[in-house]
Amino acid sequence: MKVTEAVQKASTWWDKTGRHIIDKEFNKLRMQGTVRLMAVSSGIHIRRDDIDIIPSGILQGKPWAELVNREQLQVIKIWHHFYIVLNDKAPEDYPAETKKLLTRLKLNS
Repeated sequence: MKVTEAVQKASTWWDKTGRHIIDKEFNKLRMQGTVRLMAVSSGIHIRRDDIDIIPSGILQGKPWAELVNREQLQVIKIWHHFYIVLNDKAPEDYPAETKKLLTRLKLNS
């Protein structure tokens, strides 16, 4: 497989499926109480603000074009592992955790 082909297929999968299955609330922190400064954030946030704990395009489920190069590479590596590397093994030989992850990420279809 050529790199350009892997990039094209991974980006298509990400925009069509991958980014929509990311639990965006997982990376949110609901500010409670008084105004305070969060070390992980970009500044001062007021009460009831939802802020992203980790500034990640992947965890925010951004479209492929909005991911930085490093995040695109991570998506390509994961896509390649599940679509190409695991295809060399029989599904019944996958560990239970891998089977669950394949189902959750909709990579087994």
